[in-house]
Amino acid sequence: MARVSNPQGKSILPDGAVVRGYTVTYRAMGGMSAVYHGRKDDKSYILKEAPASEPAQVLALTQEKGLLERLRHPGIVRFVNLFEEAGFYYMVQELIDGITLEEVKQSRLPSEAEVRDWGLQLCDVLEYLHQQSPPIVYRDLKPANVMLSGDRIRMIDFGIARLHKGDRSEDTEALGSFFTASPEHFGAAETDARSDVFSLGATMHDLLAGPDYRLEMPFQFPPIRKLNPAVSKELEAVLLKATAFEPADRYQSMAEMRAALGGKKAVPAPPAPVATRPPTRGKIAAALVLVVVTIVAALAWTRSGGDSHGHAHDTGLRGNVFGVREEKDSAVVTLGEDIGLFRVQAAFGQKAQERAIALAGRLNRLYHEQCPTCGVFKLEPEGFRIARYVDKKAGLDETVLFYSHRDGDNYRAPLLLAVLSQQEAARLGTTPRYAAGYWRNLTRDLVELSRGRATRGSPLGEQLQQELLTARKNMQKNATIENLNRLLEEIDGQKALQLREMFEKLPKGFKCDVDRFKPTGNFKPLTG
Repeated sequence: MARVSNPQGKSILPDGAVVRGYTVTYRAMGGMSAVYHGRKDDKSYILKEAPASEPAQVLALTQEKGLLERLRHPGIVRFVNLFEEAGFYYMVQELIDGITLEEVKQSRLPSEAEVRDWGLQLCDVLEYLHQQSPPIVYRDLKPANVMLSGDRIRMIDFGIARLHKGDRSEDTEALGSFFTASPEHFGAAETDARSDVFSLGATMHDLLAGPDYRLEMPFQFPPIRKLNPAVSKELEAVLLKATAFEPADRYQSMAEMRAALGGKKAVPAPPAPVATRPPTRGKIAAALVLVVVTIVAALAWTRSGGDSHGHAHDTGLRGNVFGVREEKDSAVVTLGEDIGLFRVQAAFGQKAQERAIALAGRLNRLYHEQCPTCGVFKLEPEGFRIARYVDKKAGLDETVLFYSHRDGDNYRAPLLLAVLSQQEAARLGTTPRYAAGYWRNLTRDLVELSRGRATRGSPLGEQLQQELLTARKNMQKNATIENLNRLLEEIDGQKALQLREMFEKLPKGFKCDVDRFKPTGNFKPLTG
């Protein structure tokens, strides 16, 4: 659908556009995504949008989804859905009927009693987050991220919340509000529960200071009674302690801060996490510059094809796994340079070699990509299917091998891999359906084995499969190779030759099962 520009020149959906059944109206441009009001089935929602071409934005949505879907608290916004549509990812959340505390602050000066009550409610929500396993550190507490619905508080933006690992001496990201973020947010140490204590104190200070007050320097909060004499000395002392520069000088838990605010008695807090002592205030400016430079460099690397898909969780080989081998009147897509997977013919106005190169490139990219909506790698074995492909414009009605990542009941961009015509099947001495099924199984199994996983009932046979698994295991310490050629060096010559020739000949007794799926695009399930 046609997109328009907002007043800042950013590309957005026009009001009234429909995305996966949600009729949207543009609301604002957030720090990492466009925000829309959405209507579906007479219910209202909030949709956050991130372009698929921006890995950092997609990652933020994915992480937020991963946190929200596991949280159940009346003070936390509820996650509804995450989906991909036309090159953009959308996260759907419930729409909270209310206004933000920032809007309250701009319209009037809240009373001490109100701010205390809001602070106590936030202590409960933040303590719930800190009690998760591992603990969740919110990191972005500020008036704009807290909704007031009636007299109840709801936290709405978990875009930079993170799991506390407890094994790092400093954070690698300078994120959060400049006026409510703790020194640890800017690289002084790893953020932990005490960082949220700081941000809660800073948020309450901001609400009580009045709509026109702006902090002149980060981390330096004047006593609140100098700005608002109506505030009690007791609350002033609480805010001063909560916003102490040194984490060890703050309240060590939300339970302690709740007790200080006049809530229920604090339970004994566990020992504070060990953290590197923050630098002095004089060193903060240098730390800020370093962090900004690091972020810019990291984003540039990600956009240029860096490790943006979490290789720490990718059990596959790194680098390009799929290649192309040119043959007479056709081309073969290979695993590595030698292991044939399927043969590609000229089609759609492209030569066989051109199509094969394009397919190998697409498969290489998918091999390392993780689906933000389901968490599964986009190139997984179950995505390879056989089907009947009907395209009257191209003059095709053939049995084919295709790939499509399945996310729930939805299929993602079906990719035609190989056409198994009668002529191609005759080359293999079988029917189109059996030829397509064999190439599907062979490709599935080799992709699975490249990730170091065993398969059952593979046409590779148990012995050859075990040889490959053993070779793959031996490569774990050197998994940065560009393709799978090293695997062939690890197994004996006869088996290597057998592996190279496998896709040319069906094994005796091969049985072909058809794939069941909802028709998608030009792809329809085979019968029988």
